Amino acid sequence: MRVSETMTGSGRMRGWLAGALALCSVGTAQALDMGVFGDMSFSLSDVEDSEPSFRLGSLDLYALHYIDDKTKALFETQFQTFSGGDITVEIQRFWIMREIDDAFHLGAGRFHTPLGYWNRHFHHGILMQDTVSRPFFLAFEGGATAIFPTHLIGVLAEGGFDNGLRYEAAVANSNALDSTNDEGLIVPNRADMGNRKSFFGRLSFDDYQRAFRPGLTVMVNDVREGAAEDAVLCSGSSIEPCSIAARGESLVRQNLYGLDLRYERGRFGLLAEIYRIENEMRAGGEGKRDSLAWFAQLGYRLNDRLLLTWRHEALDFDDDDPYYLDLIGLNSPESRNVFALRYDFSESNALMLETSLRDRERGEDTTSTLLSWAFVMF
Repeated sequence: MRVSETMTGSGRMRGWLAGALALCSVGTAQALDMGVFGDMSFSLSDVEDSEPSFRLGSLDLYALHYIDDKTKALFETQFQTFSGGDITVEIQRFWIMREIDDAFHLGAGRFHTPLGYWNRHFHHGILMQDTVSRPFFLAFEGGATAIFPTHLIGVLAEGGFDNGLRYEAAVANSNALDSTNDEGLIVPNRADMGNRKSFFGRLSFDDYQRAFRPGLTVMVNDVREGAAEDAVLCSGSSIEPCSIAARGESLVRQNLYGLDLRYERGRFGLLAEIYRIENEMRAGGEGKRDSLAWFAQLGYRLNDRLLLTWRHEALDFDDDDPYYLDLIGLNSPESRNVFALRYDFSESNALMLETSLRDRERGEDTTSTLLSWAFVMF
């Protein structure tokens, strides 16, 4: 018989209360860490048909719990708002991990991909960032500028050594893209569309006593056709929409090599990442094409509350690269300069003013400004 079945009345209530207090106690193996991130913004832009607008940001809920001394689990759910009034709910992270020892932790579930420093350390609450926006080519899947996956479904191993050397390695489902629409990359949560898995890895030097901390990143990934099984294959006819390949067939094989650098000294901070991406077309085109994505971000803390940040970010690809032009829908290489001023009211909320100047090789240049109030509730 379960213990709860032997309790009655106030005895059962005291048992539930004791259990809740045990979960929330700090410093025990059963510690529960919960948080709710949010943000509200006012936007102003010279983009055509854009109006000055107040807007709700995302509402992000996470919980991290040690279910025993060596095993922890995390989930993160995000409520996203869109200009048309729609609200969607997405599971952003959901994993369980076992700590074998300091040098080897093994987990399974949905993680952020270990590509560079930004994507693994800045998640979906913008309060953690120095700027309102992420570098545009690190956009989350489903975004118009997402060029490689920022989430994975699979197994991930990580660990560190006394000399500051750390590693992260993951084997995961391949990714997908529905060529019949422009909804962007897809991360399959339950079923891979092919038998070839993706690999992600990062090796970094993370000694907090040193100002300079480098990291190396690698990815081997297939982007597969995610159209419905009954989608019409493209041909010389005028039938629209049509898919480039049959569902599950490889569209692009991606090989990525990256370098990230951090430097922190006094009031000054630098974060830079550069990625060389090889896209080998498997359907809808021929040949292999290289592209380059990078950003460099400089920050200077004026005082305990004010932080000034500048970031330059860029994506450069060949004019005839079908991956960007036809599948992702980017019609031009581009770069952006981002200027941000952050004022911390406290550790739990900050006001962030950001202006982004977008420069495209083909198309109009634009300027957008965001005033955002970001916070964490608990």
